[in-house]
Amino acid sequence: TFARTRLAKLTARSIDGWRTRLEAGREKPLSPATINRLLNDVRAALNAAALVKRRELPGHVPLEIKVGTRAISDATEARRQVLADADVRRIVDKAFELDTDGDLGRLVLILAATGARFSQVIRLTVADVQVEAQRIMMPASSKGRSVKARPRIAVPVGEDVLARLAPAINGRQGREPLLERWRHKQVTPTEW
Repeated sequence: TFARTRLAKLTARSIDGWRTRLEAGREKPLSPATINRLLNDVRAALNAAALVKRRELPGHVPLEIKVGTRAISDATEARRQVLADADVRRIVDKAFELDTDGDLGRLVLILAATGARFSQVIRLTVADVQVEAQRIMMPASSKGRSVKARPRIAVPVGEDVLARLAPAINGRQGREPLLERWRHKQVTPTEW
């Protein structure tokens, strides 16, 4: 039924009906994530067809496609795993305990305080920690974008985070990487 629907007559309701029929009669229902992946493919195909036939189609068709192929929220909600603040603090404290230099602790602290990706955190410089403004200027995520012109994003952090980052920024140049992990190399039998 859905495949025979003319593009000019396509409605969000007909797309919803197709989505409902996907699960009808299945012994094991499709996961919301699987349905969302299918909807992404269907959206791309319908948008491509609508672009080719744009002069022949009513103006509401792109909106019908957008509304009809919207993601199921259950799939995105299931991926969010939120820890309680006390659990996050315990993890950060344990990271500082495990590493006497504090390098691992600072890495885990920044990841927890900002919610940034690892690839963003490793690009931080000393100058990105703005103590007076109580924020970290986080490099934008490079996910799916070119390297050119990515602005930094201000992420507010608490005084406790800044206090734990102080040893990594005091007395250092702004252009230096914020997080460093020294690799000791033995150059002579007695010198590292």
